[in-house]
Amino acid sequence: MRLHRKRSADWRGHGLVLLVEDEDPVRRYAARTLTELGFTVVGAADGNEALEIFQERKGELVLVVLDLTLPGLSGEAVLTGLEDHGTAVPVVLSSGADPATARRRYRGHAVAGFLPKPYGLEQMRATLSEVLP
Repeated sequence: MRLHRKRSADWRGHGLVLLVEDEDPVRRYAARTLTELGFTVVGAADGNEALEIFQERKGELVLVVLDLTLPGLSGEAVLTGLEDHGTAVPVVLSSGADPATARRRYRGHAVAGFLPKPYGLEQMRATLSEVLP
């Protein structure tokens, strides 16, 4: 376990991340955090925008961070839309909901990880280091 913590503390990512978050301050914070971890970020404020960006840039994406509570299309509808495109891009769900409840609810979906809100840099780093190489 100690080795994992060391790896997590030193871990940095790279590539393009689609960040889907409707709350502007949370989206800005998450984008800064992802950038600090080494990623380039493209943001979407709602589900429709997320699916449009995904369709345009899916070949470039290394990860999708998806808020579950969105205006218009719900996070679950966006997740289904991403799955319908048949891509292997990992999806990390983010929510203020109880993690165990969210994991049960989305069992069977292509979910690589869960990032409970509120989160900080180290929690994001630990989650993403588990999901990405």
